[in-house]
Amino acid sequence: MPTMDQYRKEYDQFTASVHDLCQQAGIRRALGTGRGRPVAECTDMHRYLRDTRRKPARRAYYTVASLIALTGAAPQDDHDRPCDAPITPPSTDRPLHEKNSTDSAHPASAWFCRPNLGSTLATAIHEAGYDEERTEQKLRLLTRLGEDQLHRRLPSEITRLNGKGLYPDWAVLLGDLVERHYDHHRVNLRWDDAFADVLDAPVLPGT
Repeated sequence: MPTMDQYRKEYDQFTASVHDLCQQAGIRRALGTGRGRPVAECTDMHRYLRDTRRKPARRAYYTVASLIALTGAAPQDDHDRPCDAPITPPSTDRPLHEKNSTDSAHPASAWFCRPNLGSTLATAIHEAGYDEERTEQKLRLLTRLGEDQLHRRLPSEITRLNGKGLYPDWAVLLGDLVERHYDHHRVNLRWDDAFADVLDAPVLPGT
């Protein structure tokens, strides 16, 4: 059984491979056709995502690949930045298919310091002029959506963030979507907490 560390490394490797694929315009267009669609409808993507065929929550991989292709975002390289927010993930924080695994060299604290959907939306309030009340309501809506509805809604939300020069951490988003397939309450709480942590953090002058 893979460890949580191995799963997280896999998420980083997958998103990095998608960035590499998107260097070719034709492949990028093909991956972009999966916008909000179930896997069965993403026939143009299958040949490029064959390694996901037996993965749990396969749709998460297709959604994130299509989002990367649609936004054209560059790979994130700040995964090792210090974490100022007091984020403490619960000790049971793992999808059901990972329950018997143990973490190793990749401490959970480092992973959870990376921005998730909640913290990215809060950053949009500080840095992109998003209205606080409307953005919080949007997050509440997203957390209430079922799996299919969330995957269909994410492209429009991410595209709007992209228009403001903001992107989620793709690997973290992938991990959250996979985990949400098994326990949406835990992921929703993590997004809510990260949103509040960033929103309540003091804004330094000039930022």
